[in-house]
Amino acid sequence: MIGNKKPAFTLIEVIVSVAIFAVIIITSSQIFQASLNAQIENIDEVALQEDVKYALEFMSRQARGAIKNTSGSTLCGVDAGYTYATDGSTLYFQDAYSACVTYTTAVDVNGVQRILASQASLSHYITSPRTDVGSLKFIVADDPSTVKPLLTLNFQAKSKADINLPALSAQISVSSNWYAP
Repeated sequence: MIGNKKPAFTLIEVIVSVAIFAVIIITSSQIFQASLNAQIENIDEVALQEDVKYALEFMSRQARGAIKNTSGSTLCGVDAGYTYATDGSTLYFQDAYSACVTYTTAVDVNGVQRILASQASLSHYITSPRTDVGSLKFIVADDPSTVKPLLTLNFQAKSKADINLPALSAQISVSSNWYAP
């Protein structure tokens, strides 16, 4: 029965093919894992950018609606200019309904520093718990000899979800709409 050999693989051929298959599987799983990690980091970065964008839009929209201070030398209980008052890290102004509005940072129950907005007796955070805010600064140019009152707000935001993401710096300058030449 020597002449009736059936075609088959040798042991060496099977070992080589299993080794090649293992290398392909390991390589493809590493590529998949790297792709998955990049996607997770990208999602965290987009979430941080969206949170910063929302905070900037929220604060700038309200700050544009600030009204002229007609009460004298104080605004929301602090020394003031014509529209805005600040001590550097807290902003004060009156909205269109003459309610006192303040922006500052506060640490929430989870230990995350967030931007806190207060209007009249209501307070709420305008940044998410996934974003740690640092170096919140307000610069006010509110001199009647200037054309319009100008407010510049600046802060750093760091992701709490991915500590490897770099901090994001945000800045915007707005002026109140009350000014009429």
